[in-house]
Amino acid sequence: TATVEKKERFGMDDAIEYLRGKGLDISKSTLYRHTSNGTIDFLRAGKRKVVFTEAQLNDFVDRMIR
Repeated sequence: TATVEKKERFGMDDAIEYLRGKGLDISKSTLYRHTSNGTIDFLRAGKRKVVFTEAQLNDFVDRMIR
């Protein structure tokens, strides 16, 4: 396994891995649906790429697991 380093931004795949590590089993299509529905905050890198901060992911986990 790769060395875990502190990330500032998470792409879709890294976000899914992070969320699963926090106990939230989620698929890529479900995470995209949450971005579309506005149930998770995200940023855009360029016009298309969706990225998340660690704070945004933690907030999402807190709301989903409650």
